[in-house]
Amino acid sequence: MGRKGGGKKSKGGKSLSNVKKNNLKRHKLVKAGKLKPKSSPRFVEGGHLQGKTKKKPELLKPEELEERDRVRKEEAKQWVRLITYLSIFEVFEAVQNIYERHKGQRFESVKH
Repeated sequence: MGRKGGGKKSKGGKSLSNVKKNNLKRHKLVKAGKLKPKSSPRFVEGGHLQGKTKKKPELLKPEELEERDRVRKEEAKQWVRLITYLSIFEVFEAVQNIYERHKGQRFESVKH
């Protein structure tokens, strides 16, 4: 005999897609420690400290120091030449150009 009261009984709720079923199974195994997760976790222990390692400034070699000093002295000499030979307006433009190139570096005074 058949059932009384109607046709097919549903198991309640919507059916789950195969992808969601697989995700749920995988998540259960990940929690149990039997699988590794596909993505990286959102919380990383000590993650706020990553990338904040202190770097030591690179020390210049003696040859590089000498070259830097030589270039600075030559530029200081050019400064003196500019100031003595140009008009005030031209000096102002030249100073702006040099300042833009060096953005606040100090120059040693050079006697010629």
